[in-house]
Amino acid sequence: MRRFVGFSTLIVLFMLVGCSLNENQSVHTTTKVPAEKKKPELITYDRYQSLLNELGNSIKVEGFHFKGASTDTQITIVEKKASFGKREFLTIGGKMDGKETNERVFFENNNTNVVTALDLIYLEKPMDNDMLYWNQSVPYGLKNKEVLATFDESILVYKNIIFKVTVLNLNDKTKDEPIAVLFTDKLVEFINSNLK
Repeated sequence: MRRFVGFSTLIVLFMLVGCSLNENQSVHTTTKVPAEKKKPELITYDRYQSLLNELGNSIKVEGFHFKGASTDTQITIVEKKASFGKREFLTIGGKMDGKETNERVFFENNNTNVVTALDLIYLEKPMDNDMLYWNQSVPYGLKNKEVLATFDESILVYKNIIFKVTVLNLNDKTKDEPIAVLFTDKLVEFINSNLK
């Protein structure tokens, strides 16, 4: 029994010494607070709408003239399953409210055998600024390769707007550089100087 009392006393002493050391020491804990993510700046819907005529009047490609823009309200109805169940109208919120999310600007060359359409697609969420697509014009076994040669396109995205350049060329060989390249370059210049 004496051993037990001695052993218990030893344990109590160790605990008292340990506790008194901890009283003099303060415990500091740090919690990492994640830095607030800066919300990406979106282009407003009103600014998106004002881009239509600005693009038409600002983009100058030799031999081409601005012919018009889809500034009137044209609401596009889609089957809901075509939008992965999200909406039935190509509008903000998917309702028939007049705030359409796809617009088009047209250019035509002097001979009227080349039409270039610039499509602007408004998104409610941001994306990275980037070139998304460039038409490769590879015939992949098509019998009539000339039909494919009449078509060229590129797709860019800036903030929350997708820009699509589509060229329909009915036999105009006057340009050394593809027309889609000329319009895409002018579009990027416009974005860099007007939307930054």
